[in-house]
Amino acid sequence: MLLWFSVTTLLPVLLTELDKMDKLAGSDEILSGLLRCPERENKEFEKAENSQQYKALLREPPEIEWDNMGGFLVSHSKLEDLIDRIETGGIRSWDELHREYHRLSLEYEEDAQAFAWAVLGYLSLDPEKASAINVAIAKGDTSNLGEQWPKPSFSELISSLEAAKELSCAIAQRVYATRAKDWTNPFRKTTFRNENEQLAVHGRIEDNSAIKDVSREMESIGVEIDRLISRLLKSDPKASHPQDGAL
Repeated sequence: MLLWFSVTTLLPVLLTELDKMDKLAGSDEILSGLLRCPERENKEFEKAENSQQYKALLREPPEIEWDNMGGFLVSHSKLEDLIDRIETGGIRSWDELHREYHRLSLEYEEDAQAFAWAVLGYLSLDPEKASAINVAIAKGDTSNLGEQWPKPSFSELISSLEAAKELSCAIAQRVYATRAKDWTNPFRKTTFRNENEQLAVHGRIEDNSAIKDVSREMESIGVEIDRLISRLLKSDPKASHPQDGAL
């Protein structure tokens, strides 16, 4: 489900960023712009852009540890920083703490987008390289991961989008199959005298609200994925479909 998280997290921002880009840009320029779009709203990156500090930030390893902070996820480093500020007197009241809580909740979206890019890069690795990163993470040796962490190529990005499109169809099918057990499971059917009685209680499976909601959501995501793939390929006439082996 890492792929699903990454694509659905990045889908809205990728479509927005593509609309801002030069339609004549090639795949390299498009990818370069997209790779940076998750950080564009980050204040630290905004301050450091076009500077040595900006380059240093790009070398920082991606956040890979997350904690549940009462209803939303926060990167482990930010939570540790918050705790440290409380312990050292930087935060002295509940009002100040609540303001920090609110700030972190607002930053979650951009943090999640940056993490999603990191995940797509990780998923593009061959098993040997992925294993090396796993070992470094397990040992806590993440100092050089920022420079080593892969970025998805243009073709890998499109392949990931296509895989997510297939996954959206699979999710809809699995939800249907799971809920269908309410109609087909022999033990459930024994609680009714006949099929008409069962239909009177459960209704038709085709009319089930949960199935219809998931089906509509997956269809909508699939349409957006198709739109993004089409937009990516049209933005660079030289770029072919990855399955054609041209990228």
